[in-house]
Amino acid sequence: MLRRAVKAALGACLGLLILAASATADPVIAPDGSVYFSWGTPLTADAQAGGSQVYKRQGDVTTLMTKGGTMGGGNSIAGMSDDGSYLMVTSRDDLDPADDDGVEFDVYRVNTQTGQTDWVTADVPGVEPAHGFRISGDGSTVLVFTDAAIDPADVNGTTDIYRWSEGSALELMTPGSVYTPDIPPASHDASLVPFATPASLLPEDGDAQWDYYLTDQDGTLSLLTPGTPFRG
Repeated sequence: MLRRAVKAALGACLGLLILAASATADPVIAPDGSVYFSWGTPLTADAQAGGSQVYKRQGDVTTLMTKGGTMGGGNSIAGMSDDGSYLMVTSRDDLDPADDDGVEFDVYRVNTQTGQTDWVTADVPGVEPAHGFRISGDGSTVLVFTDAAIDPADVNGTTDIYRWSEGSALELMTPGSVYTPDIPPASHDASLVPFATPASLLPEDGDAQWDYYLTDQDGTLSLLTPGTPFRG
């Protein structure tokens, strides 16, 4: 009952603005009707052979979206912003010249109009120990769910949420927390993320039970279920 009640409260508070999930979302169709997909065989003259690339099809024109890599591909779509302006791409390729971690997975944000590619996981030595990723509805933010301790304050040795936005490094949203492996929902701009943890992260959480918390973009925590032992 508690789980249903809290989920209903979160739905009322945050709406149904669920971000694009980390599972491969391929192909995807943007609001303007253009189609984005990954394919293993080169479809354009500038595409390298040897691995999957991400393409845009608009009308009769096919455009390569994952440009600049030298390792032959390994690219797939992991999400799109609500307005279709940004793709989230997971890749084993070096789509940024500074990406020198070999064939480790990385996350990139690709502007679907200009082709500008942002290396989201530049601070991470590969994101193999990651549970997933989400791009915000407005495309401004990417959330990375990883076991890697990117921030010195991340000392719990388990999954935490990091937030990336253009011009800034990955920022820890969940200091000192312990997470379920499920990727939680978030607000439209990813400034608010609810999560579940058995850790007592605030003084008012004294029940030593699983609770729901809400964290904002500054890492400020709110306990959603004070004094309420978890019930399925």
